[in-house]
Amino acid sequence: MGMLVTYLIPFLVLIAIVALLNVSMDKCHITVTNRRISGRISYQRLIDMPLDCVTSVGTCAFGGVKVTAASCRCAFYLVKNADEVRDAIAGLLIARQENSARPATVVYQEAVGSDADELKKLGELLDSGVITQDEFDLLKDDIIGG
Repeated sequence: MGMLVTYLIPFLVLIAIVALLNVSMDKCHITVTNRRISGRISYQRLIDMPLDCVTSVGTCAFGGVKVTAASCRCAFYLVKNADEVRDAIAGLLIARQENSARPATVVYQEAVGSDADELKKLGELLDSGVITQDEFDLLKDDIIGG
């Protein structure tokens, strides 16, 4: 009799834990849009996160979908179409990466004009009175001496 109780009590406790987990996981659900992932995870906790925050997605135990963001990890258990949901979220993440992979911005420096162009501009500045003859001669020597 003592041996039966030794094995029976832990077995009953294990069954109770599994039943409790099953009840808490049975009410899990997940909704995925192109902007958000929301739903109910175990212990009736509600989750609502923007898709932009999601960093990875995968499957997990009990036919679940695991979603990871910078601030949390959520597991939606007993999802009947877990692979399909995971693939849909993965597709959205890949599309987001492809849209953000824009070509690098290239900045070109405008080519400096020829010496003749620079001298012409200096002459115009001298004629308009912006620079003096001494400044013109100094700048001209810089351009020609190069």
